[in-house]
Amino acid sequence: MSNATGPIADLTYRGYDGVLDPPTQRWKVIAKSNIMRVVKNKWYWWITLLFAPWYYTVMSIVLFFLNSMTAGSPGQARQAIEQIGGIDWTAQFLHGFSFGQIFFLFIAMIAGAGAIANDNRSNALLVYLSKPCTKRDYLWGKWVGVFVPVAFAMLLPAIGFYIFGALNYREYGFISDDPLLPLRVVGFTAFAAALHASLVLGVSSMFNQGRMAGATYVGIYFILNFVTVVIGIILAESDNAPESMRSLSEKLYYLSIDGLNIGVAKIFLDIDSASLFIGANAAVDVDRPAPWMAIGLVVLLSALALRLVWRRVRAVEVVG
Repeated sequence: MSNATGPIADLTYRGYDGVLDPPTQRWKVIAKSNIMRVVKNKWYWWITLLFAPWYYTVMSIVLFFLNSMTAGSPGQARQAIEQIGGIDWTAQFLHGFSFGQIFFLFIAMIAGAGAIANDNRSNALLVYLSKPCTKRDYLWGKWVGVFVPVAFAMLLPAIGFYIFGALNYREYGFISDDPLLPLRVVGFTAFAAALHASLVLGVSSMFNQGRMAGATYVGIYFILNFVTVVIGIILAESDNAPESMRSLSEKLYYLSIDGLNIGVAKIFLDIDSASLFIGANAAVDVDRPAPWMAIGLVVLLSALALRLVWRRVRAVEVVG
């Protein structure tokens, strides 16, 4: 045979000689694909870095000015020290998470609304669910691919504020008041991100368009929040309602997605009400729900949503 004169000299077949991952790692490819799609979205970073941490940003500015007042006149310094010393640091993380809830909803929509819906539209399941990739690999990969960016968006503002406080306000009990505070924050963040990831994937599996899935998830979120708040107000304002019913009316708030996440945060932070410098948030003044109820509801709703995904996502055998 004569030597090849084209741009490719060696036209013979060569097998793949790169690194081969074990079959148990197949889900990582799916997870990485979704995570990369999310992090390339500019709105994800705008919300994560600018809008979601707005409470922590305002609190940091307030604390900065109070701290600068400690170097002023004796009376002014004494007042500033008393104000800083009276801050419930644990409560600030509850407020930061509470005021960021609406933005975390948008993050979940960006990360998961089209995760399965767009695959349904493009018939990508024919590729994903062909052997050797199983439905379990697909579901676990998609869930991790949504959970990671949502959890990151929740944790980043809290971690930034914790570092800021640990560096500047240790003498005011920022660390000593609750040494386990970082672990508590990671704990309720994991539950909140898992709930969002499971529910948004469940909704996404029912549609062929990511936009429709996102709009539906946002609608469910606000409808549940509106209905539970209205019912709670009606029961609380009823003149004939017994005291037990009035107490129940406060707990109804925790039956929404927003309220359930706040309830779990209160359980991990071991807090009921919280002092607040800026504005007011009545939700954090309601007694925390029973741990078995709040955490049980998160697990139950997540399991039901993932069960829906399991039923909606079907492997397709192509027979030649």
